[in-house]
Amino acid sequence: MLCATDLNGTLDAAPGQLGPMLRALREAGHTVVILTAIAASDPSDPKAAWAAKVQQLHGLDCDDCWDSMMVFDIPDGPKLAVAKSDACKSLGVALFIENNVANAKAAVNAGVPMVLVPQATRVKNK
Repeated sequence: MLCATDLNGTLDAAPGQLGPMLRALREAGHTVVILTAIAASDPSDPKAAWAAKVQQLHGLDCDDCWDSMMVFDIPDGPKLAVAKSDACKSLGVALFIENNVANAKAAVNAGVPMVLVPQATRVKNK
C-alpha cells in the first residue's frame, strides 16, 4: 500500500504520534511518501527547499518515517489541492494524511480510498 502524508501542520504537528505510525507502516512493507509545499520560511529554490524539508524531518526525529518526498512550489490554495490530489491519483495513494480540509476533499474526489484529517491541526477552508 502506498501512504502519503503532508508535512507542515500534519506530521510536524504530531511527530510523536504520526512518526511511529508511519514507521510501523514502513516496517509492514508499505511505502510512505511526503507531499508538501514550500512554506514561507523555506528557501525559494526548490532544491534548497527540499533539503530544508529533509532537515525539518531530521529535527522531528522522522528520518526513518518516509521513502520519498514531493515538494510543491505552490502556495496553499486551490492549485495546491489539485497538485496534491493529482499526485495521489497518479501514484496510487491508498491512505492520505492531511490537515487541510480542502486538500483532503480534493484527494477524496481524486479517488483516494482513505483520507485522514487530524482534528487537532485541522485547517478549515471557506
